[in-house]
Amino acid sequence: MLTCGVGDVAAGQETLGNPPPPAPGGAQTTTAHVQSSLYGGYGDPQVSSPTNLGRRAGELGADVDLQLRRDGPRLDFSLGALSNLRRYGSVNDGNFWSHFLKADLNTRLSARTGFSAYARGDYTESLTLNGRTAPGSAMGDGTSQATVLQLGAGRRPTTAFGGGANFRRDLTTRSSFLVGIGSNQTRTLNGPETRTVDHRSQVQFMNQFRRRAGFQVGYSYRQSSFNGPTVPLRHLRQHGLNFGFDRQWVHSATRQSALRVSAGPSMVLGRGPRRYVATVDVAVDGQFSRSWFVTIAAGRDMSFVDGIARPFLAHAFRGQVRGQLTRRFDIVAFGSASTGSARFDSSGSSYTSRSGSLRFEWEATRVLVLYTEYVFRRYVLTNLPVGSVLGSPNRSSVRVGVMWQVPLKGGGTKHGTR
Repeated sequence: MLTCGVGDVAAGQETLGNPPPPAPGGAQTTTAHVQSSLYGGYGDPQVSSPTNLGRRAGELGADVDLQLRRDGPRLDFSLGALSNLRRYGSVNDGNFWSHFLKADLNTRLSARTGFSAYARGDYTESLTLNGRTAPGSAMGDGTSQATVLQLGAGRRPTTAFGGGANFRRDLTTRSSFLVGIGSNQTRTLNGPETRTVDHRSQVQFMNQFRRRAGFQVGYSYRQSSFNGPTVPLRHLRQHGLNFGFDRQWVHSATRQSALRVSAGPSMVLGRGPRRYVATVDVAVDGQFSRSWFVTIAAGRDMSFVDGIARPFLAHAFRGQVRGQLTRRFDIVAFGSASTGSARFDSSGSSYTSRSGSLRFEWEATRVLVLYTEYVFRRYVLTNLPVGSVLGSPNRSSVRVGVMWQVPLKGGGTKHGTR
């Protein structure tokens, strides 16, 4: 069944610390498809202002998603482009555009050497609260679709660019060595310009000591910064040791689960004395029947949050359940929460966020899906420092829409990619 989040477009990016995808292999194939959707809804306005306070309004939206993928014996790559338009009926909202581009490459350089790379870019006309400690990104590029949430902070055009690469060398049939780099940059364009930059690098040793169990040991370095018109450049540097473990269980042909844990000490350098913090990243995936899946993840790390001129020690949690009620009727439930507090001064700055969604999809035909969903976001922002650009970001809405997918080459795929 087609699946995509047509409401708020987010850049779901690769994780730097994860091993590259499986090596290319098999015959060369090329697939391409275009997926589109239209939806309407009713909820809180996107722009918070005195005239909009307490008002609810209708919204209309549309998006077009183009995907191209080519798999070969030695090289796999994929390209994607997405454009989204939302129209709000309240007085001060109007149209909001979002555009997203992505590219991924995975190649086998030799029998024991692999290389993978990715690049991302997006533009949106509403500011995002980017949870840099998203579960799964403790050693990654710092962006996760689960925690990139659009705020009702006014019309704040924002651009984000990111990329990274992994080089992997197999030492034995069970052990490998990986070197990775990644970078991400976010800028607000309308009004006072702010810039958040995040660079990461790491080295990691991995060993698969059992058929479905392995461990990882690595070192990571991270340098982040925030700069605004009324704020001097703020830097955050972090050296960390990472110890990880992963385990898979196969309970039956339709029931299996996986656990991934990564933790370690970090030395954080910023304004004031150095600090030592413990970083944690835990994820559990499970399939408890032929068509039901659950994902739970949690993380803890130091971070800048886009739009806030101060680093935070942040904790994040997310969970998702998806499955089929009948052969044509699907349900997806998602929830996330995060909280952060400033640790380099006595300002008392903090934030708390909660978000969730419940979505029902009905497959009318092989290429046409009808859906309805409820989404909400709640934020508590306390004692924000001078230079922060967030407004009043709470939103909730109900939407009804239709999606369709047209294969352009290779028959396409029944399931969407987002």
